[in-house]
Amino acid sequence: MGQWVLDDHQRQLLTGWGFRVFVNLGVIRQNDIRLITALIERWRPETNSFHFPFGEMTVTLEDVYMIPGLPITGRVVTHVELDHSRPYWATSWEDLRLSNEQRDEMYDWGGVTLHKLREKYGSRPEGEQPPEFLQQDPIVYTRAYVMFLLGGVLFPTSSRDVVHPR
Repeated sequence: MGQWVLDDHQRQLLTGWGFRVFVNLGVIRQNDIRLITALIERWRPETNSFHFPFGEMTVTLEDVYMIPGLPITGRVVTHVELDHSRPYWATSWEDLRLSNEQRDEMYDWGGVTLHKLREKYGSRPEGEQPPEFLQQDPIVYTRAYVMFLLGGVLFPTSSRDVVHPR
């Protein structure tokens, strides 16, 4: 996360989308990945709850608001059930500068690879000016950042390097 660079306009977009807590990259780095991994191992999708030796615990909307600071009011964010996620990624990702080959390269193991997402949309040396196309289309770069957050921080997979495009 420390390599991802956000400009002021991207920070404004994130705040407007309800991801204000993720504007400060220092907050994200404080997550204990081992704790998150341990919780993932105790998650049971059949009951949508965690199973601990002392009993079962579920996540409430209040937890979503209090722990990561995500809003629980407003428009609902949902996903679409996809039979084939690779074609969905190839046709729905809004960066028109990417060729079909580049889109295919970014997709692997059932999702978009996080390291390729970060290389393409997030990394640049400290103090370097943003590329010209970033100034033209910050929404694509900000959405890439949100995808990276979803796959790397909020909903990591066991491979820890992919995010499903839905």
